[in-house]
Amino acid sequence: MKTFKQIREAKSSSGYDIYHKTCSGAMQHAYAHAKKKGYVVDKNDIDNKVATGPKKPSSGKTNKYILKTNKKNRHAHIQVANLDNKRYELNMYIESVQESVELDENRNLFKDYEQLKKKGKSDSQAQDILWCDATRICTCKEERLCG
Repeated sequence: MKTFKQIREAKSSSGYDIYHKTCSGAMQHAYAHAKKKGYVVDKNDIDNKVATGPKKPSSGKTNKYILKTNKKNRHAHIQVANLDNKRYELNMYIESVQESVELDENRNLFKDYEQLKKKGKSDSQAQDILWCDATRICTCKEERLCG
């Protein structure tokens, strides 16, 4: 069983302190941890979303922020929860926006597949054509479906 001191000094798997005495202290620790990992949180975003944003969370409530960093397509997701008006719990991670780009590419691929199906291509023919387009390696054999 963990002691009170071990719980109070708990660290996340990526190494940041989870529990803090103040909301401001938790946010400052989040910025410092992001910087230690190579991500500088945008000062304008801090001013616009944190400093002029919602007041510190009341007991049992959580404030959530998504802040830009110095790296393209990377955002710091920071949550600070007021546990009991004496402790604040920090939860944070750096997210890549790259996933949304991949999702858009997958949507386009699906649209292309649907258009080929409407033109009368079989499932395997449509897949072969899309594979040829994506890899520039023709797998259509003698049929030359990909043109």
